[in-house]
Amino acid sequence: MLAHVYLFSHLLFAAILVGSNFFLELIFNRRLKLVPPASQMILSASVGLDMAILNWIALIGLSISGLLYLSELKMFWNLFSLEFYNISYGRTLLVAILIVIALLVNGGLMTFYYRPRLVRRLSPKASEADVAKMTTEQAKLSKRLAYHVHFNFFASITVLMLMYSMSRLGGIL
Repeated sequence: MLAHVYLFSHLLFAAILVGSNFFLELIFNRRLKLVPPASQMILSASVGLDMAILNWIALIGLSISGLLYLSELKMFWNLFSLEFYNISYGRTLLVAILIVIALLVNGGLMTFYYRPRLVRRLSPKASEADVAKMTTEQAKLSKRLAYHVHFNFFASITVLMLMYSMSRLGGIL
């Protein structure tokens, strides 16, 4: 019974992760181009914070529920056995875990490196040169951040497909 609760939680967090990245990549970012640049910055900052919180909840929940699920199935300690990776399920699970770790690192970069630099404000006494420099910097950062958003989108879909393959096919790698 508890395994079903962990599995349901795991699938729910996966759906939240994929859904939020789907929304950000395919809906929000495309519509953002339709509003004026000043409004884009304000909208991006507020939605970006909400998406960051949602993604962190999903990633942490996905990690915890996955480990609890493995533990309930008496498979947790298999993660530390090389023989486990001789079977397709083990290899597929390893790739999924590595992608989730990459998503956590990517989320850390997006949240703690890019975001603070993008929402930085100039003092009222800033010169035109300061404003121009910051605008150029923010444009570069936004472009880099877009690559990280693309990565999140494709990585989260890949993890979902790997999870499906483990549940229905016993893994695919």
